[in-house]
Amino acid sequence: IKVCISKNGGSDPVLSWLGVTGKESTTPDPDEKADKTSLNHAILMAEKMEKEQQENKCYTEESWAKVAKALEAAKEMAANKEADQAAVDEAFLNLVTACGTLENAPQKVGLKAAIEGVNAILADTENLSKYTEESVNAVRTALEEAIQVFNNDAADQGTINNATTKLLTAVN
Repeated sequence: IKVCISKNGGSDPVLSWLGVTGKESTTPDPDEKADKTSLNHAILMAEKMEKEQQENKCYTEESWAKVAKALEAAKEMAANKEADQAAVDEAFLNLVTACGTLENAPQKVGLKAAIEGVNAILADTENLSKYTEESVNAVRTALEEAIQVFNNDAADQGTINNATTKLLTAVN
């Protein structure tokens, strides 16, 4: 079985895996332990994605919740010594499918950097005195608006980009 999962709207694979479960059998031998190699590799990949999510919030909360649920179930299946191959394969497919449905969250890295930069400019009172009061107030207003957008978890990418542009334009 070859599984290749890509992010919505993208062609780059998030997870690509080739799993071979061994001999085909319609009735698995209950004494035979299930092969969990593919499942364990998928868990490792999802755990790396989990770390990325914790650090950068790069996926939407809704889509990440599906992965978190599938990851937890996959870990439970991997730990279950009594699991049969069909259950292991199902946990594997559920996990890679959930990873494939991940949606990118709006990125605020550029806005954050612009906010930090403008805060540094406004903190330099000596150089700030070289600008008109009107231009400084325009920067402060744009900064306040940018901070509101940054703190708004519902802000879409267009709103974030506009706030960043408005802030950088006010500084120039």
